[in-house]
Amino acid sequence: MTPVQMLVALATAPRRAFESLAQKPNWLFPFLLVLVATLAVTVWYYLKVDLVWITDMQLRANPRTAALTEAQRELLLARVKQYSSVTVWSAVIAVPIMLLAVRALEALWYSLAGKITNVDRGFRQWFALANWTSVFGVIAVIPALIALAMTSGNQIEPGIIQPLSINELFLHRPMGAPGYQLWTNLNLLSFVGAALAIIGVKTWSARSWLFSAIFVLLPAAIILGIVAMFMLR
Repeated sequence: MTPVQMLVALATAPRRAFESLAQKPNWLFPFLLVLVATLAVTVWYYLKVDLVWITDMQLRANPRTAALTEAQRELLLARVKQYSSVTVWSAVIAVPIMLLAVRALEALWYSLAGKITNVDRGFRQWFALANWTSVFGVIAVIPALIALAMTSGNQIEPGIIQPLSINELFLHRPMGAPGYQLWTNLNLLSFVGAALAIIGVKTWSARSWLFSAIFVLLPAAIILGIVAMFMLR
């Protein structure tokens, strides 16, 4: 299948899409699509936001840096203002590295779980599955770009570029609150990706829906459990 055909198949006939992906585990197109979309939103945000203001907010919200003296905080903020262009370029460099690392970790988990449960697929196939099941996350870029375009001023909280996140839609936790990072980075399209991954595992393993759901969701359940434990403490 061509990349466009794969996108259509994932939306309309995901089993057929994963059968094709098993034969030709191409991953570059979805990776680049998500990368370009993420970079577009991230770079625009950093070019538009007052970096000194947002850094000050982050310092005050973080328990490790909230106890800094005003002199220490002012020194850090002065450096941020001096090297603002470095901050933007750091984001440009960090986004592809982080995106690649996340997809590789997903593929590594699938590979290990596959070996344990006798689902005979290679790392490249799992890496392709991880990238394709996350591809619809680019839809979130549209409301993020609209929100940035409609925002006046430069004191913009980072949640604006995650308009479909659980935090922005439902919880509205302030920066620094327990679970803020988790719920800001978890959005509605994450559930779409998880559902596609479950279908993919079921297609490749010919096992039950319960097996496929546990195969895909176990790491997320462990992470949520750890976060919940820290929130309760």
